[in-house]
Amino acid sequence: MHLLKISRPRFYSYLFGPFLIGGAVAFQNPHKIMNLQFLLFLLFFAFPANVFLYGINDIYDTETDAKNPKKHSHEHLLQQRERWPLLLTVWSVAVLTVVTTVFVNSAAMWMLLIFLFLAWSYSAPPFRFKARPFLDAYSNVLYAVPGFFSYAVFTGQFPSLAAVVMGITWSAGMHAFSAIPDMTVDKQAGIATTAVFLGKRTTLLFILANWAVFSLLCLWYFGFLGILGWIPFGIALYILILNKKTADFYWYFPYIIPSLGFLAFWYIMISRFGLEQLWHSSGLF
Repeated sequence: MHLLKISRPRFYSYLFGPFLIGGAVAFQNPHKIMNLQFLLFLLFFAFPANVFLYGINDIYDTETDAKNPKKHSHEHLLQQRERWPLLLTVWSVAVLTVVTTVFVNSAAMWMLLIFLFLAWSYSAPPFRFKARPFLDAYSNVLYAVPGFFSYAVFTGQFPSLAAVVMGITWSAGMHAFSAIPDMTVDKQAGIATTAVFLGKRTTLLFILANWAVFSLLCLWYFGFLGILGWIPFGIALYILILNKKTADFYWYFPYIIPSLGFLAFWYIMISRFGLEQLWHSSGLF
């Protein structure tokens, strides 16, 4: 139960969602959605990967988390007795993931290794990207890497430059958005996030700049589907113009983003294979 709480279930879709979308873009036929390899990696990005990512975060942020109100309301506050079991679990996930690279193609192998590096280095020294302005935001491309990995698994190729830029700009904006409610606590703890460095208003401008690039690339890359990319942009713009509290919207994003991702997944699947083929694909329906 502690691992379940530590893994932040409300944010699971932030990892397995990109994995699904990467697969939808890469599939040669819709039957692949029931492929054992696909389902096993989907399970990995739904739970073990989240334990790894957030477990490291909790291990290295124990002191600052104790001062963070959301750790006493929305999230689990790691206890001293839980540290060593969690560290053992995190290392076990890392070792098993490295072993898994033997069974995938070279492009997918690099995506897995990049995910492990960024997930570890975001919170852990010597890099600790979370305490370095702009690096904290842009290193959060780790949330898009499951999508790059899924694409690589089923095509044997690295994602396009446009897809990488989309992943980077979306993730950077999302991280900065989530850092605004924590500005006071982070500043007191001496953690120089992008939000602490820029302040709320300039951080929102930073978010809008990144999400504008993301949304424009969505329109170019996916056509009509790209309209979905402007919804988070509109929310951030609304907060900036009317000077609303970011925290009032932040806790809705775990519902908004999966909903948009769900629509994106099926839009891609339907546009690639058509409703009739999807309907008649044995094992899918």
